Amino acid sequence: MRKIFMNMMLLAATIMVSSAAKADTELSGTPKVWTVPAVFAADEEVTFYHDVTDIGFESGVDLYFTEPDAVFTVFPTRFSSKDIITLTREYNERSAGELSYKITAGSKVITGTMPGVRDKRQATVNLNKELEGMSVEQITVEVSKENGQTVVETTIPLVTPDAQ
Repeated sequence: MRKIFMNMMLLAATIMVSSAAKADTELSGTPKVWTVPAVFAADEEVTFYHDVTDIGFESGVDLYFTEPDAVFTVFPTRFSSKDIITLTREYNERSAGELSYKITAGSKVITGTMPGVRDKRQATVNLNKELEGMSVEQITVEVSKENGQTVVETTIPLVTPDAQ
């Protein structure tokens, strides 16, 4: 209940700021899309009403909440063939299903799946173990949806490992 209240307060503040910022600017386009930073759990039923006709919306027009774009990250951002890396993809599409990755380093191909939930899937790869005895200057990472569609394809240069 507290989470619902906090989200409602955030939504109300956003609407008030948008209302104050309107000045003489008229919103255009149909349907009108308005991005509001709000988070609701799947099991919560939330109903709210706010008259937004004074900020350019017509009466009876629905507000649409758009999902954030998917984000792919590699941690750490700079690494060598002697490091352990974590691949993360957040805010996946509803149709993404299970994600799989393929890392190509020279002649070596490392594959696996990214376990997790739709909002965050991640996998950890021990490059030190996988690339033992190899001299590699870059890796190519490819992440694919369950249906085989490639969603990420990037080449990452490796740094020279520290001498020990």
